[in-house]
Amino acid sequence: IGASGRQVKRSVLLEAVVVGTVASGLGLAGGIGFATGLKAMMSAFGFDMPEGPTIVQASALVTSFLMGLVVTVVSAWLPARRAARISPMAALRDASVDRSAASGRRTALGAALTIGGATAVWASIDGDVALLGVGALTTFVGISVLGPVLARPVAALFSLPLRMRGISGELATRNASRSPKRTARTAASLMIGVALVGFMAVFAASFKSSIAGSLDDDFTGTHIVQSGSFDNSAGLSPEFAERLRSTPDVDVVSPARVTPAIVDGVENELFPAFDGHTVDDVFDLGTVQGDLGSLGSDGIAVSAEEAAEHGWVLGSMIDATFPSGTATFIVKAVYDGSTDWMGPMFIDLQGLAANGGESLDHRLYVAGDEAAIMRVAADYSTAEVLDKQGFLDSVSSEIDTMLGMFYVMLMLAIVIALLGIANTLALSIFERTRELGLMRAVGMARGQVRSMVRWESVVIAVFGTTVGLGLGTFFGWATVRAMADQGLDTLTVPGSSLALVTIIASLAGATAAVLPARRAAKLDVLTALAN
Repeated sequence: IGASGRQVKRSVLLEAVVVGTVASGLGLAGGIGFATGLKAMMSAFGFDMPEGPTIVQASALVTSFLMGLVVTVVSAWLPARRAARISPMAALRDASVDRSAASGRRTALGAALTIGGATAVWASIDGDVALLGVGALTTFVGISVLGPVLARPVAALFSLPLRMRGISGELATRNASRSPKRTARTAASLMIGVALVGFMAVFAASFKSSIAGSLDDDFTGTHIVQSGSFDNSAGLSPEFAERLRSTPDVDVVSPARVTPAIVDGVENELFPAFDGHTVDDVFDLGTVQGDLGSLGSDGIAVSAEEAAEHGWVLGSMIDATFPSGTATFIVKAVYDGSTDWMGPMFIDLQGLAANGGESLDHRLYVAGDEAAIMRVAADYSTAEVLDKQGFLDSVSSEIDTMLGMFYVMLMLAIVIALLGIANTLALSIFERTRELGLMRAVGMARGQVRSMVRWESVVIAVFGTTVGLGLGTFFGWATVRAMADQGLDTLTVPGSSLALVTIIASLAGATAAVLPARRAAKLDVLTALAN
């Protein structure tokens, strides 16, 4: 009726501005409430939060509001361009044909990005974590581009088991496959969220397995006494170690301390120091060149791998900067075992003391009778005595706590993805009003209509979940390989956890379709046919 393409594009962008403004305002109000709940949730997970009221900064409100508005407008840019390019005759037709799955250009571009990203991820397994991140991002983009190409065959695969559901299952898969671009875009956000969940599940399970293997293979003592904190914020009095040494039935006591330091230009938040005279009594350091007992105040021990990488040999000089100043250490020992515990290098407790380092013990590695150790530890409130299994349980508990927080945040992203599925289905039902009316007119029951919409939602959810889990597992494997020299050397794929994620996503997909399915079933047949 006379509107130009520019006017159409402008109207769509203006609508995006209105939607972005309203949604960002509502999001700010919800975010403040969520922050209060998050504070309580973190306390429930064991993270102590400071007391006091919730502080709302004006800068945070402005930044969040602008971010929401800009993202909404940018997201509407391509749809606005497509709307402006639609010819008047095409706009007057009741149906459009989605040929995105047959696009050769899309297939070529998506395949190139996916193969390039996967190649970068594969190349990163030699230890280049930065390359792994670039490869993972490129792979995500490639799979997203290939989404419409993959949606149709995946939907066809689902048609096999859904045929048992009768005509509802058959139509559900056909609806998902006839609009592959819409199916892929709806599943994309769920794919990303599930991929992150899968990656973290594989990473955490592999980390636990690696710690367990290292504990069995490298630690030759019987107990580990912790100071109550992972970092250096708490410690054990040196008097505790002295009392243990003089206690009958306690054979070896080897203290360990940590300090911030810059060694050979590399910053270390927790640079380790051990007792060179006793450390090899509680750890299997493999073949040792030199003498650990001679480290003293100016010696440093380095791993064989680190020495080979830097060309260090016995007698080489290494500069280190501590909070109190700079010192030069002499390489007096080279070891090739227990690097998971020792790290790439360490100094003696005397060297730490000579440079103003921490005077409290971070951990004590002990070989002896548990009852004797516990009697002495009873006088020290920060001492936590753990055997090998107890230490493994403690580490696993810390990992699970961190994972719990991470999973909660990811679940929010997945909830948003499910809202997207519900929104897309609602729009598709509006677009298919006449089609639904026709199916009702030829005998399709309300229950069959509801079932068809629910199964279409399940197909979309399982499509996103399956691709996401595949990517997450692949990235988890690559991360384990890339960090093998840092102690993460045992790949563990938690099959039960990943299967549970798939089941939950399928059920959530069906739940997301409840309201759209109800609306579809309630359509008046005559009114629908008249539209």
